[in-house]
Amino acid sequence: MLQSFRSFMLMALMLCFLPAGAQMEALYIEELLRANNLNSSPDSWEIISHHVSSTSQTTHIYYRQQIAGIPLKGTESSVHLTSTGAILAAHDRFLPSSMSIMAGNAIPTLDPLEAIQRAISWNDYRPQKSFLPVASSDLPSNIHMFSDGGISMRAIPVQLMFVVDDEEKLRLVWEVAVLENDYKHHMLTRVDAHTGEVIYTKDILQRCSMEGDTFIEHLDNPSINEISISSELDDDETICEVCYEVFASPSESPYSGDRTIVQNPADPVASPFGWHDTDGQPGSDSFKTEGNNTFVVEMGDNHGYQSSGGELLDFTEFSFNPIYTIENQSEDAALTNVFYWNNLVHDITFHYGFDEYSGNFQKINYYADTPNRSEMEARVQTRIGCNAYFIAGTSGRERLIMAMGVCEDRDSSFDNKIIVHEYMHGIVYRLIGSAVGGCIGNDERMTEGWCDWLGLMLTIEPTHDRNTRRPFGNFFFGQAPGHRGIRRYPYSADFSKNPQTYADITEASVPHGVGAIWGNMIWEMSWDLIDAFGYDTDLTNFTGDATQDAGNIMAIAIVLEAMKLMSCEPGFIDARDAILMANRSIYGWENECIIYNAFARRGLGLNAEQGLSTSSEDGMEDFTPYPGAAQFSEMQPVCWNNGLVEGLEGGLPFGGIYSGDGVIDDGNGISFSIDTSISGIGSLEITYTVKETSCVTASTATTTVEVYRDDVAPEIDCPEDISVEIPVGEQFSLPSFSGLAVVSDNCMTEVTVSQDPEPFTLLGAGDHVIRLSATDQAGNTNHCEFLYSLLEIGDMSLDFKEVVQLFPLPAGDEVSIYNPDASRIELVFIYDISGKLLGEVTIDRKEVYIPMDVSAYASGNYFFVIQGESDTVVRRMTKL
Repeated sequence: MLQSFRSFMLMALMLCFLPAGAQMEALYIEELLRANNLNSSPDSWEIISHHVSSTSQTTHIYYRQQIAGIPLKGTESSVHLTSTGAILAAHDRFLPSSMSIMAGNAIPTLDPLEAIQRAISWNDYRPQKSFLPVASSDLPSNIHMFSDGGISMRAIPVQLMFVVDDEEKLRLVWEVAVLENDYKHHMLTRVDAHTGEVIYTKDILQRCSMEGDTFIEHLDNPSINEISISSELDDDETICEVCYEVFASPSESPYSGDRTIVQNPADPVASPFGWHDTDGQPGSDSFKTEGNNTFVVEMGDNHGYQSSGGELLDFTEFSFNPIYTIENQSEDAALTNVFYWNNLVHDITFHYGFDEYSGNFQKINYYADTPNRSEMEARVQTRIGCNAYFIAGTSGRERLIMAMGVCEDRDSSFDNKIIVHEYMHGIVYRLIGSAVGGCIGNDERMTEGWCDWLGLMLTIEPTHDRNTRRPFGNFFFGQAPGHRGIRRYPYSADFSKNPQTYADITEASVPHGVGAIWGNMIWEMSWDLIDAFGYDTDLTNFTGDATQDAGNIMAIAIVLEAMKLMSCEPGFIDARDAILMANRSIYGWENECIIYNAFARRGLGLNAEQGLSTSSEDGMEDFTPYPGAAQFSEMQPVCWNNGLVEGLEGGLPFGGIYSGDGVIDDGNGISFSIDTSISGIGSLEITYTVKETSCVTASTATTTVEVYRDDVAPEIDCPEDISVEIPVGEQFSLPSFSGLAVVSDNCMTEVTVSQDPEPFTLLGAGDHVIRLSATDQAGNTNHCEFLYSLLEIGDMSLDFKEVVQLFPLPAGDEVSIYNPDASRIELVFIYDISGKLLGEVTIDRKEVYIPMDVSAYASGNYFFVIQGESDTVVRRMTKL
């Protein structure tokens, strides 16, 4: 977590002076990066997305690092602001400036079509037709789309990006994603954009075959007599308008009883024009299993078939048999059931903040003035065996797909928990890391557990309680209703039925086994809330008021909001803390102990340690319960700097108030500041007071903190000596080296790094001593030095194609041609991204730096064809 977390509460006071919208959010990010000694220039990062959550009024801003306008994969970061402008959470994954590279390396040698050819050759694909560019007006400049070539289920995205390789070096790559025609693989291949070398390949298809920790026992349909085969309307009943005959919520499968007929189920807020709208106007536009929220289609032996309800939208009286056979596939009943459940999940989660602003699945947005994405596509009765798949994108713009399989004689289209599970994969994909992908691939990932959990939450029946055994997938896999399901243990808060704790993830499979342990933790937490606040059958009845919302309503709201607050690739403790934070942002402090103790019982107590979220084997469990009275954890001495020392913590349980001489409570229930101009130097007594809650006694605790003078200079390490070759008689402009210094300070205050000689000083050949100085806020300074040697290489000509570059990139109103050999530049031709010639500029001179006015060109990407005396080079220019 960013250390600037500790210095940003005063930003709330600045809120009224800042411009609204994206500019204000950009200022926050710039300040966060600057406070952490990271490159904060506008061209070093981009905002991916941002929205205000409808459940908590928290502003969620997602951003990532970029170089020369090209994203740096794995640096997805976020900052989350309360309604008053205070920072609720911040997660930084930026790489230090020492990993920066020359902008020239941001120009690929291979074009995107060549990258596809390298990727398909590596994966041994056999294209059936050419790969043709697919036009799209809303794609970022680094993403190119190509036709499927006969090898992919959809258009192939090719993205230009920087990645960190195994040697901790930055490489420019083309990332190619191919969704194979038979659904067996969704191959992600990265091709070095300069050498053409394939450096990475991975199957990113999310299979829900429940591999690893599974106990699949087909029991020859032992419960077939328990399932009703018919629930059709009597002959004397009238035709039903806008009706669906389904296993309606909260039924989890045919084991729960007969199908029922649901009439006009569309939520008037989430789906104001019904489930069959496609144009954003009153009235249904489709009479089949498709609409604004979902597109449901058979993809087995009746490829492309959709059920029709006619003009009355009457999706009833479709024949149904729980035993799937080629002769009796119950296609219409399956399509209708999946259509109903996909729309139901869409409408329910809309009320909990998974709405148009946060990127839900809709073809048309009714409320948000944000780019439309797409509806969820569900492919029913696909030939994938005992599986269900979720297929995400890689660019954040592809339609997401859930594929429902048939397991011998059972159709997953009637196992409602599995339908919800697959849909929830899309929600997890969109909310964690803001739909950029790559945020849920770590070993300690909880994806499968989140997906199981929502399926369980939407199928709670009146007879259920916290100790009820809730197996997962037993209908689909042909098990009896009370069987243990396909997870190692059924879901239950009863330890005799499910004994797993945090330590068990070390032996569990990734992702299903690890995910199921997390799923049971939040399932138990949900039941703790239900036991305390009751259950509401109206799953859209969210108010955000702790005195009105039932426990199940609270649980859904908290978990979905927490996903938005998490860092990319979170671990169990990251997720636990995000859930606690989400509860505070929606309901305040009253439920803190209920939620915390649910996790503590399963090993995520106060002293639990997560280790790296990329490993499921380095955590440590702890069962320490929530403190029942005020106390202090150990506090470190504080540096005196005659000013404000911010973001200090130590009081437990959270939600109390700090006081003392010079102590300023930050008002967030967690942290405080010390005004050292008031406290002075020496021992300072701090008091922490908590109010009475359902599980905390009103009480006070005190501690003593030593405030000492900061008289220790920062530590600074310079880079190794650097040598650069220059032509004879030339001078070289000195770059800035401050970002290459490694700096630390004993007081964790802001440190300023300066350079002598200053950046952009012109130097000739020879050895030059560069001094870098680090100065802390108390005025303590330290130095380091290194040699910068400029070596003359004679009057030999440099390779025109290698050395001629454009800078800066991205450009503003001016871009310069860097021509280090000072060879003659004759002409420059400027083309747009489609190849249209926009202009021709005569240069006809020999200079190292040749500025060009590009103020007349709109923001976007252009190609500069730079013609010299004997050679020509093509460079891409991105204009802000």
